[in-house]
Amino acid sequence: MLHSPHLVTATDLTERHYRLEERGLFPDLVQRLILSSDLSVRGLQFRSYESIAISGWDGIVEQADGSTFVPTGASRWEIGTNVDAQSKVKSDFEKRNAPPAPPKKRGRPKKNPPATSAVGVTAVGAPTAPPVGIVSPEELVFRGKTTLVFVIGREWPDNRTWAAAQTKANEWKAIRVFDASDIYTWLTQHPGLHLWLSRQMGKPVRGTNDLENWWADWAFSINIRIQPDWLIAGRQQHRDRLIEWLKEGDAIFPIFGKSTREAQAFLAACVMSLAEDDRLTLLGRIVLVAREDVWEELVWEEKKLILVFDFLSERQYVLCSMAARQGHRVIITNPQQDERNIPSNSLLPPIGVEELRALLIQQGMPAQLASTNTQLASQLFTGSNSQVMKWPFLNPNY
Repeated sequence: MLHSPHLVTATDLTERHYRLEERGLFPDLVQRLILSSDLSVRGLQFRSYESIAISGWDGIVEQADGSTFVPTGASRWEIGTNVDAQSKVKSDFEKRNAPPAPPKKRGRPKKNPPATSAVGVTAVGAPTAPPVGIVSPEELVFRGKTTLVFVIGREWPDNRTWAAAQTKANEWKAIRVFDASDIYTWLTQHPGLHLWLSRQMGKPVRGTNDLENWWADWAFSINIRIQPDWLIAGRQQHRDRLIEWLKEGDAIFPIFGKSTREAQAFLAACVMSLAEDDRLTLLGRIVLVAREDVWEELVWEEKKLILVFDFLSERQYVLCSMAARQGHRVIITNPQQDERNIPSNSLLPPIGVEELRALLIQQGMPAQLASTNTQLASQLFTGSNSQVMKWPFLNPNY
């Protein structure tokens, strides 16, 4: 478990006044945690960020083998950061537990429906049906085989007692509540995500970075609106080899670019271009490490990580061995110094100019603009790349 005063704790989650963007962050966090906890998950859908205002379930899982925090089979998720977490859960439960509204019958309504009394009894004395909820088609689930899960960003000591009582009294397969303490425990099992969330919530995390944040910072530092697939043009074979290794590979994977920055950008581009489920699963495991002492701490994490060097060290060989011995894997991003000593499949070729131009035109970019962007992209990691940088004087040796 990572020990740092700069990482999010259960107390941080409970005492925080959540801004609107952080409320949208929570479903994204839960989705990433689910993908990192159970690789068997199918039918995963979560509404995060701007989508949280849309009605319907906050999250859907159609099938999962199950883990400590992911129910086996199907589950429906509700997520909240309200200060009064208990009232929020109970209100959502009443809404989700209501009987579904019957389908509307086609045809004209009867002119003289039976009159009802104030106590809900027809004129002939027959009792009326119980009140029904208005439930959208996506909420019509077989409750006996579905787990209802509530995730709250506050602490609720009695959440298990309440969930057990409701499970016993209702028709759901099970009802579970995860509060801030549970989220913290879940995060400690996934240090990459713990670091990511801490940074997203403004904690001063030092010595590490996540690949998603690295890409956002780097892409903002150049004058073109670059997309991940631009850096893969003409390098598909190297991309496929890297993705295959990321899924399951040996202890160490070297990437040699014109510079360390190019090798790191290629790694980030390959991951960021993946489909969402594959991308989020990998992002939760890859950690860029900028300090030797942080590296030595991370290698003792029980959850197996993919560590990326973001610092120079004369002990690199020893640090790689330390990580590999503990079951972690390592990506080395190095500059091409002596090409004679580098395996050809680790030597990153230049961006394919013709391939990139054809790709941009295929995506609908005007031919002249596609040619300009292709030229700038091809100069990103060469000696004449100063025109591509937003602030070249800040980093003349880029």
